[in-house]
Amino acid sequence: MLEMNCSWLFAPAAMLYGVAAVLRNTLFDCGILCSRSFPLPVICVGNLAVGGTGKTPHVEYILQLLHTHGYKVAMLSRGYGRKTRGFRVCSGDDTAHEVGDEPLQISRNCSFATVAVCEDRCAGIERLLTDSEGPNVIVLDDAMQHRYVKPGLTILLTDSHSPYTSDHMLPWGRLREPRSGAKRADVVVVTKCEAGTLPQIPVLQRQALCHTGLVYGEPYLFPVQQNVSENNEEKLQIEGAVVLVITGIASPEALYTHVRASKPRKMVGLRFPDHHEFTSVDVEKINNAYSCLLNAFPSNTQRLALTTEKDAVRLSMCDGLSEDLRTSLWVQPIRIEQLDNNQNKPTLNQIILNYVRENQRNSLLD
Repeated sequence: MLEMNCSWLFAPAAMLYGVAAVLRNTLFDCGILCSRSFPLPVICVGNLAVGGTGKTPHVEYILQLLHTHGYKVAMLSRGYGRKTRGFRVCSGDDTAHEVGDEPLQISRNCSFATVAVCEDRCAGIERLLTDSEGPNVIVLDDAMQHRYVKPGLTILLTDSHSPYTSDHMLPWGRLREPRSGAKRADVVVVTKCEAGTLPQIPVLQRQALCHTGLVYGEPYLFPVQQNVSENNEEKLQIEGAVVLVITGIASPEALYTHVRASKPRKMVGLRFPDHHEFTSVDVEKINNAYSCLLNAFPSNTQRLALTTEKDAVRLSMCDGLSEDLRTSLWVQPIRIEQLDNNQNKPTLNQIILNYVRENQRNSLLD
């Protein structure tokens, strides 16, 4: 409560941060800093806040959509949290240290796509285009603030529970740039909506407003393997069980709500920061938390642990997880779904497909 009441104390620092962000955007808008276009459809998926809007499942959704319609797709990310530098294409043998947790997750869930990382997005796109069998479409992950690339379609995500329209700049709030940055978007997607509840936020006349919700897939057993969820035969039963939920994501509340809706006997949330790199101390903390659950209830009570796909990618690199935990740890996949059904306006799918069809590489090179 004290933190909430005193949050305004960060306003001066937020103002300085905002001035710096506005100055940088002005340099790009005036052409002093240059943005490059490329001769194929480039889709940017990003947000104004520091995470928690669901970028990774939305990127996977877009890749799946385009793949289903016959396009050869690539995803390019800077690879946040990796220990390497330069351009690198994700492979099944990579770890999160080599390519980052989110690109590794995407490459496993979208094996049909070329998933690459490069801190210099322009250089990364150039490398992807040197391949004679290169992609028809490139999706940029978390590139709203990477303005050296000029995408043809910019999709801005904002959490329905904490939209950018009511947020503040860091460190007062969670915005990486002022709200005015939203004007660069072609589509604003309000994420994590409940069916039947579609929050309306103000957008420009030229912008489309869309809504998506989360869908929780069938959990599968740890450890993470390539396409492991496709061959999952065991089914998780949460009702009546004691559940330890391990998360290192920006906003785990939606997952907590989902687990509680399954009526566990008890749920304990063990929360780490977003993109957290689990240490031996963290592993001991996780083991102890699970051990406490084992000891606090009768032996005939079902006990299990649950984590996200992104966290599972990083946990799979950890040594020292107890055997009890490893054999009862489940991974919860999520996907997104469109919630808009207004026949008078195009859906997110239609906007994406129309853009790609109208901007094919061959037509741009003629």
